[in-house]
Amino acid sequence: MVRINSRVSAMLLILLAGAAAGGCASERAVEVDDSRSPKVVALAADAGVDLRDGNPQRNRTRLLGVHEAGRTADFSTIRLDGGVYIDRASGMRYTGYAATAYASGAPRSIHGIVDGRLEGPGMWFFEDGSIWIATRYHGSEMRSQILEFFESGPMKLRAMAYEVSPRGGIRVEEITVGTFGDDGYERRQLGKGRMQMIRPDGTTDRTNATIAVPDQSGYMLFYERMIGGERAYTTDSRDIPDASHGA
Repeated sequence: MVRINSRVSAMLLILLAGAAAGGCASERAVEVDDSRSPKVVALAADAGVDLRDGNPQRNRTRLLGVHEAGRTADFSTIRLDGGVYIDRASGMRYTGYAATAYASGAPRSIHGIVDGRLEGPGMWFFEDGSIWIATRYHGSEMRSQILEFFESGPMKLRAMAYEVSPRGGIRVEEITVGTFGDDGYERRQLGKGRMQMIRPDGTTDRTNATIAVPDQSGYMLFYERMIGGERAYTTDSRDIPDASHGA
């Protein structure tokens, strides 16, 4: 039976309560523009892909339920060609859910794909089933609040993705990061910046959409230090230590 980390659950409830009360922009994931072509909307409806829900807990339940019902394709049966996900068997653009898994068989990620593009909720999980990263996509790019958690429970990153950056990756605003140091866990606000997904070898592309979900193992995060400049918060998110791992 898959369980959710209780500390993550409590954190999500706090974030969602803030959104309901009219919190800051980074807590208003459900308010982003979800305009899509009639074709995408129709294909999503046929495949049961929910494009609009921004509630991480509901999305976790929905995505895990879809996976347990056997309605997710393994990402190994889908190839990424020029930023478009193609069904290897049919050669057609894929529509439906796709998942990656740990060696144990537990789901590592579940994403909705419509007409070959990531659409709607996408989520990564820790092996115990608790949420690792939660966001939503439009045209294979994040267009929503991004929430990431440490395996030990506290928030690692919160940011709002809003457009593709000409410098690479996606632009994000209202960045908040969580870290463990000598004084324990603390949060910092970094303002605006950009995020680029990275592969296991640390390489990246100009756009995140051309790195297949199974190959996305971390990210580079930059924030604006001054007008016209930026500073690297991390060039590899995997290097940020978790208290549960001896930090």
